[in-house]
Amino acid sequence: MIFNSNVNIKNSPIKPGHERALEWFSSSSFEEIKNNYARVFGENRIYFRVTEKGVTVVSLDHDVPCFIGVRPAHKNAACYISTGESVKSLEYYADLKRSFEDFKRSVNRKSSEECAVVNVIQSALDNGLLIPEMNSYFLNNEWRFLDSTGKGKKTDLLAVNIQTRSLVIIEFKGNKGKLNQAKTQVREYADHYLRHQKEYDDFFEEQFRATYRLYGCSELPPQRILCGNPPDLYVAYPTSMERVVCFEGVD
Repeated sequence: MIFNSNVNIKNSPIKPGHERALEWFSSSSFEEIKNNYARVFGENRIYFRVTEKGVTVVSLDHDVPCFIGVRPAHKNAACYISTGESVKSLEYYADLKRSFEDFKRSVNRKSSEECAVVNVIQSALDNGLLIPEMNSYFLNNEWRFLDSTGKGKKTDLLAVNIQTRSLVIIEFKGNKGKLNQAKTQVREYADHYLRHQKEYDDFFEEQFRATYRLYGCSELPPQRILCGNPPDLYVAYPTSMERVVCFEGVD
């Protein structure tokens, strides 16, 4: 896995921690970890998010009231797997499952916005990463684009449109009444992305291919997928129909 060694790391939005985590995420060792989670939690009921610190573990259970990370039972435990962590026994993952179920019952916060995101990710993992409403493939959730001050701005969902060879940025809201706010946000995210597009695209290209392989999808096209095109922008919100999300394009 090769990234641009000439980039100034201090100013780059992609840090060495991201690169180490992605390299590990692409390994056979991580695939074994993913498979052990699947054996205990169920196939595609866990989403693994690459971050600077490692790989965050998020539940995709249908009955979660919001984003819930999967973590050990002891207090202040992290809900991410540290980069390079060894594969554990199935008993370890069974203990995680029991701790998660106990914690889930104690969660009082509810978010229709987050549940909509969970539904889209879970559906994508079940369908070869495809998000058919946008003819795009799932890439990442809660990626943080750096603004002009270096502060991270958290997106809801990123995807890849293989036909247009563009990144897709999607902002979710809990209801249709907040779409103007969502449109403003997604345009701001696009500006932040374009400021460092080459660096983001290099990383996202590798991440997408690693995710595609991890979930056993069909063979990827040999050519580069992200090639400097402007991003496609969408807003989304849940509908009154169970597990159905509406997407609208943003100019």
